[in-house]
Amino acid sequence: MIVLFILLFLIMVCTWRTRYHIYTKGLCSLGFILTAYFSHQTKLFLLILPALLGYMIGDILLCKKELFRYGLNAFLIGDIAFLFFYYHFEPFTYIELIVPVCAMILLEILAYYKIVDFSTYKTELTSYIFALVWLTTKAILTAFTLNTLSFIMMAIGLILYLISDILLAFYKTNKIQILGILNIFFYYFGIFLTAYSFSFL
Repeated sequence: MIVLFILLFLIMVCTWRTRYHIYTKGLCSLGFILTAYFSHQTKLFLLILPALLGYMIGDILLCKKELFRYGLNAFLIGDIAFLFFYYHFEPFTYIELIVPVCAMILLEILAYYKIVDFSTYKTELTSYIFALVWLTTKAILTAFTLNTLSFIMMAIGLILYLISDILLAFYKTNKIQILGILNIFFYYFGIFLTAYSFSFL
């Protein structure tokens, strides 16, 4: 699956500025689902499937500028579905909300000083970021609590996913090309790592 996903990723990158990009991007996201499926953890696969479907749909919708809002909502649903996956293993604790709340405060500060631009789709963006930071925090706490290879891999994958969006925010503001490239790399291989971690459950 690693070789197959790398192949799908390279095809997507090579067609980035072509009309085929929406299809190759969708195939690359489908690679997440196939990776989790071939782990042969049927029950857990069904638990994580809504999250991976949300990411795949969001990936496709983001290809069209007029569908950007709906793409963000699909990713938001994916993040919430992933949170519910974690609650099958670890119960909710109030401590996991501290980091997301702090992230919202930091976000407002960055937006106020125009370090990042959230003027467009602010409601969708802040909701999505809050859910993603919450999910990443839950992943890290669960990795420390359960201390298994699979949950450590998941946490690392979700950290990469979060970093990819941080890079994207700065890229949108400053248009530094390397940030855009790193955003793509961190996101796809972050989610792949979370899906691949099912092989070790």
